[in-house]
Amino acid sequence: GHQTMKHLLRNPDYSLDKFKALIDMPLKIIHIVRNPFDNLSTWVNRAKEEHQRKGIDKPEIDILNAKIAHYYEVNQKIQEVIDTEDVFTFRLDRLIKKPGKTVKAIYEFLEVPFNGEIVTQAKSMIYEKQRITRESISWNDDTVKDVMKIIDEFDFLKGYKFELNEKLKNELKDQEMNQRLAQNLARR
Repeated sequence: GHQTMKHLLRNPDYSLDKFKALIDMPLKIIHIVRNPFDNLSTWVNRAKEEHQRKGIDKPEIDILNAKIAHYYEVNQKIQEVIDTEDVFTFRLDRLIKKPGKTVKAIYEFLEVPFNGEIVTQAKSMIYEKQRITRESISWNDDTVKDVMKIIDEFDFLKGYKFELNEKLKNELKDQEMNQRLAQNLARR
């Protein structure tokens, strides 16, 4: 997850410079990017589970809006790190689709000899397909637009979109048609 960035955000006195001084060697950072809508959905689902365990009743939309704001902060910090450090960014979907090429690129970035056997080991640990969690929460036009603004601001997120599977698209169309029908009947 984003534990390093979480730590940097919570502890402004902690810095990568201090960490580099402590280890006294060059620091190379690997940054894995996932579709923001799936990231946020996962964060919202985890927060809902946490709230449920604690007996807190908070609307999903409020949790989502808070997570979007936090996601923006995290990505600002990531951009600061990218601007000043040696960072290799790759997309999770690329790792899943092309594990061999991605792992080899990581080795090249780290400047360590490539061991082809590691690809076999990596493939056994990588999901066969990416988890699409964006469909597990309710999005509205405003929340989608807010996330698209974030995507547009950070180069490492560019190209991601909010896409739904065909079944869900059809369900949403049916819901929309039913709402319109109910509104028309209410007007009569």
